[in-house]
Amino acid sequence: RTAPRPSILSSAPPDDDAHTVDDLWSTAGADAAKFLPLSPSPSLSAEEVLVAVFRGLQFVDVPDLSAGLVRCYAFMDLACKKLVTGHGNVPEERTLAKFVGHAAHSAKILPFLGADRLAFGETSRIPGTPTRGEIVTMPLRVTPKGKAEEQVFMVRLQKQRRPPLAGAYMVTDLIDVETVWSVSRPLN
Repeated sequence: RTAPRPSILSSAPPDDDAHTVDDLWSTAGADAAKFLPLSPSPSLSAEEVLVAVFRGLQFVDVPDLSAGLVRCYAFMDLACKKLVTGHGNVPEERTLAKFVGHAAHSAKILPFLGADRLAFGETSRIPGTPTRGEIVTMPLRVTPKGKAEEQVFMVRLQKQRRPPLAGAYMVTDLIDVETVWSVSRPLN
């Protein structure tokens, strides 16, 4: 399927029309990762944010060392940063350098770093209300580097309503489905 050039590739050479959202969705490699945005913008769709964050983690050191982790810091809200790193309760723990140091060893992030395969599922959407922005959820299957078994995550984004990021999607949850199922009890 041919799609118009997505905004996440605005820095790509103008004569290169080979990269579309579908290309990035299914077959993105290190070359495509060079053009992923490093910060949120209202011009990015939820799908573009998901591709940017998780393909960025898959190619964590493209275009620069730890660029994927820097991107995560920019695209995650505070609660998600704390969920991922286990740190951030006090302002001194909320710096980019501390996030990158903790996230690089986080059980929630490690499966994505250099992953052999990512498979994005279909998004589900909850429309925004007067008190909160639209919520988008997507299942994401990842085959960690050198492993045969895939892990399933649920990723939740929310469109921000307040400046300075009004209209931009931010990652609010990264849930390892197996962990949730292992601690769940039947309701009956």
